[in-house]
Amino acid sequence: MEFGNIFLTGDAAGLIYNFTGEGIYPAMISGEEAGRKIIDPGHRVSMSGILKEKRSQNRVMEVFVKSGPLKRFLYELMVVVIKRKIFRNKMIKIFT
Repeated sequence: MEFGNIFLTGDAAGLIYNFTGEGIYPAMISGEEAGRKIIDPGHRVSMSGILKEKRSQNRVMEVFVKSGPLKRFLYELMVVVIKRKIFRNKMIKIFT
């Protein structure tokens, strides 16, 4: 996200989650990190949490894209899984 004195944040840095299309939170975090880096050039930018969430959602999206005719079944399965309390928190962490 940093190229000399140019900083890419949010959408420009490719931080939109492909599965949910959400991008406000990553944009805010990346903007804050860029601001900290401008104020304190020694600041070490940390986007690991955002990138981990993005990778998780990208893996789920890849499964859906490659599933072809099974796509509808997978969507239905996801709804059933989310309704189960034991899996709900794990699914929420993946998609938020």
